[in-house]
Amino acid sequence: MSSSEYEEIALGMQEAQSELERAALEDEVPNKKRQAERSQTRKKLADALARLRELERSHEQEGELADALTQMNQGTKQVLAAINENTKTTNALLTVSNARLAQLEQEVASGDETAFPADPKLLAEGDFLSAQLAGIQGTEEPRPLFKDAQVTPVVGGFDLITSTVCATCADGVE
Repeated sequence: MSSSEYEEIALGMQEAQSELERAALEDEVPNKKRQAERSQTRKKLADALARLRELERSHEQEGELADALTQMNQGTKQVLAAINENTKTTNALLTVSNARLAQLEQEVASGDETAFPADPKLLAEGDFLSAQLAGIQGTEEPRPLFKDAQVTPVVGGFDLITSTVCATCADGVE
């Protein structure tokens, strides 16, 4: 609220008070003009009082709004601080995990050892399956092995259709 509004209200109240005092002094002679002036002065005083109360209410509301905005600002600062802290922690964890990943990649790429030891049962199963697919040589007579089987060509669908259509075509038409 500006000081000019307060001054305006205060001036209006002073005018009303001086008019009431003048009217009280002149009260000895009843006059319609004076009664009208008194009612007008009372109205001015009531208006000034109403404006003053409205200004006080708006001033209180502005204070409440300022308090709410201050609380929102504090909450926002807390949320942003938490986000920053979380980001720092995440970045630290990411740095550690990237270092470990680089270490594992180096171990795998070096070829000296595996990054993780293989299960001996899986290795034994792999040897068994390899021997089965290669065929086991024993006292039996040699026979064709799975790895030596002949590959039968598979005719594609488009080739099958074209060969069927061309077989029914006349010799000069293609």
